[in-house]
Amino acid sequence: MGSSSVVTMQDDDEDRIQLLSRAEEETSPQSDSNQEILNNGNFLSSNWAAILLCGEMIGGSSLSLSQAIQNTGFYTGMSIYVTITLVSAFFAYALSKSYAKLRLNIKESINGKHLRDPYPQLAYHAIGPKARYIVIASILVSDFLGTAALLVLPSNILVYSFDFILFDSLSKAANLRIWIVLNAFIVIPLTWNDRLKDNKFVGFIALFTGLVANFLILLMFLLTSGVKRIYEPENHPNSHDYDVIIAIGVLLTTVDGFDVLPNIQEDMKNIHDYKKVIIKGYSLFTMVTLPVMIGGYLYFHHHHKLSDNIIVELMHVEKFMQPGPYQTVYHLFALMSLAALIIHILSTTVIQLNPSFQYLETIVICPDGLCFKRVFLRSTIVLVIMVFVELVPLLVPLMSFNGTILFVVLGIIFPGIIYIMLFNDDISMLAKFAIGFITLIFCIYMVLNVYVNIRVIATSAEKSVAKVIS
Repeated sequence: MGSSSVVTMQDDDEDRIQLLSRAEEETSPQSDSNQEILNNGNFLSSNWAAILLCGEMIGGSSLSLSQAIQNTGFYTGMSIYVTITLVSAFFAYALSKSYAKLRLNIKESINGKHLRDPYPQLAYHAIGPKARYIVIASILVSDFLGTAALLVLPSNILVYSFDFILFDSLSKAANLRIWIVLNAFIVIPLTWNDRLKDNKFVGFIALFTGLVANFLILLMFLLTSGVKRIYEPENHPNSHDYDVIIAIGVLLTTVDGFDVLPNIQEDMKNIHDYKKVIIKGYSLFTMVTLPVMIGGYLYFHHHHKLSDNIIVELMHVEKFMQPGPYQTVYHLFALMSLAALIIHILSTTVIQLNPSFQYLETIVICPDGLCFKRVFLRSTIVLVIMVFVELVPLLVPLMSFNGTILFVVLGIIFPGIIYIMLFNDDISMLAKFAIGFITLIFCIYMVLNVYVNIRVIATSAEKSVAKVIS
């Protein structure tokens, strides 16, 4: 029994080494042609792939960026934002380039079939079996906790910023839970499309509504100028020494699209168009998030410590407006931005969950296309996440440092190692040192972020206990 398992492991390692050595060879034009023939039909162009990538990255990130810039200082925060965006784009390029080089060799070993787990397969063939399991676990945790956050965010805005109370006899907390359930049931049927290439319309809706929501928020910034003199801020928490660490984490997790990037590339007409996808995707992302981030900071940072949701600030301003057409227009913009934002967040949820669904469907051997097994599995997962959100009170701080950890693992550590493994002969020692140095810096920050967020969770728990006792 023991000897047979050893032989099997040796055979797996030999297969992996053979595939890895074949990946070291330059991809020929003939291979590109074969890839085009394989990916015929309704596959993604570079434009659609960029739309899906950008739509997944935006999420609700632009709402908290103004606070992050305030906590770090404008020039420091902008420098960090630019640096993180460039670093993220480089490692996205490294990951996509690695997958493009290895994909054709893997294709031959699986007879040209579609890969539902491209990132774990890449980790397996470049590093080894353990790397595959770590990547799968990281993506599942990242997608599930990210979905939990996306279910909470629109519900929180509806209840606490716009006072959309479904049942007056219940508390706001109870109404919040009801909205979370409704959002989950809206998302469930949208998840039934098989692959990301089948969700092009969802990706377009995510990007379009994100643009609309952020444009309307910018218009609301302009309308606040008439009430700035009488604006009285809400009482937000005082600053802490570790606000900068948390702010960097917010900036870091806004450019996290590594969990879906390999699946997007797998569904492209030509996987070698990854450069176009990254340039277009990151450019769109910057165009959408940067104006709101800077606008929120410029309009509110002199007044007080900002909340982590710029919508909270904008709705509070409305209370100080004189009744009339001016206030009516402002409130109309607020409602329109809310509708666009909710549609955007729910669309992003569908994109974010798709890779995890595909990974799990490889385990249960789910056939392609719409089927009962797929509908049941995906619906059950969304319901489990919904129940988790309802039961875990400290979910938000947990997701904060979880997002940072998984960004460093999936977006920095593994792409860097895989890139060096596959392109070892083509990379200079200076480039290897730079990749290693950047990885080390992010790992140090990851440890600091975990420590700070544990302190935040502990402090929140102590205050909650003290409040109950008193």
